[in-house]
Amino acid sequence: MEADAETQIDWRPSTTFALCSGGRLSRINMATLKIPTPLRQYTNGQAEVAVSGPNVAGAMRNLVEQFPALEQHLYTEDGEMRAFVNLFLGEDNTKDLQGLETLLSDGDTLRLIPSIAGG
Repeated sequence: MEADAETQIDWRPSTTFALCSGGRLSRINMATLKIPTPLRQYTNGQAEVAVSGPNVAGAMRNLVEQFPALEQHLYTEDGEMRAFVNLFLGEDNTKDLQGLETLLSDGDTLRLIPSIAGG
């Protein structure tokens, strides 16, 4: 007995994976990144941007792929995250977790908070 096209099942996985540091595969998740007011001019005025990535580093790469003008404000010429850029996952600074390697789950909210120097 042969199944017709309407009853066939697609067994391919619908989950997307990415190769992370250490050669491990990680699931790519969708998160929301909240943009501070001073940087919204580089995100077409958007206060929140949907980003994807298995971890914080991947989400940030996705952000600058969507909005290339942000790169110079977030990264050094060597491609390192600028020291004054703080990323919070919930109430936790990712620097207190696993840094840029902090894994993300679907629906997570990241907040980008640049440090402000005072005098």
